[in-house]
Order: sequence, then structure tokens, then C-alpha cells
Amino acid sequence: MTRNILCILLLSFGLNYSMFIDDSCAQVKTEIAVLGFTGNALNSSDLCISCLVHDELVKTGRFNMLERWAIEKVFEEAVYPWNECQELDCAIEIGKILAVQKIILGSLNNNDKILTLTLQLIDIKSGKIEHSFTADCKNCLKNHQLLKVIRKLCSDIADYKNGFKKE
Repeated sequence: MTRNILCILLLSFGLNYSMFIDDSCAQVKTEIAVLGFTGNALNSSDLCISCLVHDELVKTGRFNMLERWAIEKVFEEAVYPWNECQELDCAIEIGKILAVQKIILGSLNNNDKILTLTLQLIDIKSGKIEHSFTADCKNCLKNHQLLKVIRKLCSDIADYKNGFKKE
């Protein structure tokens, strides 16, 4: 009997306590879009790399990622070639059209058998590069090393404290 009363009291307290929890305590996710990549180490895999970055950022659970089809539609309607919007002004304009808070621009360059992947986080409101994330990749074409580098950089972006709210 005492055990039943204790259970009822605990349930009652839990239900009453939940009424005081405000939805404003919930974390707001940053709206973000990944644009195409540039660099001397790219070929037809450019689209694949930006897709991998997009997918890895989704996996972090910290962002509301804009779907690729929505980005492509804006490029079609705005008559911007996908691979030519790598300048800051263009990225900011596209970010405003997409109504996102941040844009990621990327580059992949080959320097003496070392691939360098750079992801630039651009804040649409301020119009500035908020942070740049860079990693080198030796033997990138073997053993899925590039995917490991992409995962690390996306994890770094997710952990970046300035401007993002952790969940």
C-alpha cells in the first residue's frame, strides 16, 4: 500500500513539474546550407563531396539542413551556375534567398600528393566568414581517408561554440 502511494506521488509530482517546463528551453537549431565545392582536386565528384558534407552535418543532429533539391531549385531560378557561386557575395545572396542563417562553402585542393579540404562557415546576417575549418589528407584515395577527414571537419563545425547552440 505504501509503495502504491509513493508511486502515485512520484507520478503526480512528475506531471505537475512538467507543467513548469517551458518550450523556450528547447535548443534552436541553426538553418544551414552547403553549396558546391571548388579546387584543383575536383572533377565530377564535386557534387559527391558536398553531399557527403551535407550528410555528415545532418548526422550531428545540431543543424536544420536545407535539402539539396531546394538549393538546386534556387540556382535554376536565379540562373546561377552551381559551381560558380563560390564568392562570398554570391553565397550571401543565395543564403538570403534560401532563408538560412549559415552557408558552407568548400574547396578541395591537391598540393604535392596531399589533399586539403577547407570548409568556410559564412554567417548570412553579418555577411562575413565566421570560421574556416581545414584538414589535410595524405593517401586520401586509399582506405576512405577523405570521408574520415570530412567527418572530422563536420564534427568540428558541430562542436564550434561561437554561434551554435549545442543540444
